[in-house]
Amino acid sequence: MAGSVSPIIECRGLSKIYQRRKRTGTPLNPFNWFNFEKEEILGIDDIDITIHPGEKIGIVGMNGAGKSTLVKLITGIIRPTTGSISLFDLDPFENRKLVSNNYGVIFGNRRMLWQHVPVMESLKLAADIYQLDATTFQKHLDLFDSVLGIQDLLHVPPRKLSFGQRMTCQIVYSLIHLPQVIILDEATIGLDVVVRQRVINLLNQLVEIEGIT
Repeated sequence: MAGSVSPIIECRGLSKIYQRRKRTGTPLNPFNWFNFEKEEILGIDDIDITIHPGEKIGIVGMNGAGKSTLVKLITGIIRPTTGSISLFDLDPFENRKLVSNNYGVIFGNRRMLWQHVPVMESLKLAADIYQLDATTFQKHLDLFDSVLGIQDLLHVPPRKLSFGQRMTCQIVYSLIHLPQVIILDEATIGLDVVVRQRVINLLNQLVEIEGIT
């Protein structure tokens, strides 16, 4: 990537320390029930990342290594303890409402669809949130259907779909506005080999054709 291209995501010296209250003394002594001390837990420590438009980056680590913490920091869900983050040249925590229109996040373990109404109703809600007109919404929907084959799922409530089918629809829900940046946190969990490859093909197509990061 050319050095003159401005990074779309940049983290410098990024660290996050969580604090929790820990009860002190023995639990059998009632006088200790309300005695606590603060305990610090290191989420991530001194992370430097530079990501340019159109790049595909994978972050690998063991459970508890801080991958989800990093995602939450980049998307402005939580504030870093030290260091700085730039997303679209803005601080994502201070400008979360502004930057959220331009990224899509998929958490593999989170529900994002209304469970008792057809999938299409959730997608229409997402279209309204991101202010997509009917023509753009249908164009995006056709793109996802051409790769993922979701047409038969759109009029079924998520509670009646298999886990893999729900995950596929959640991916469409998160990306219906074709954001500039896509962030995935175990997004293909529960998908079989065939559907997983379709999702990978979709992401590659979005990077190559739409220039998404």
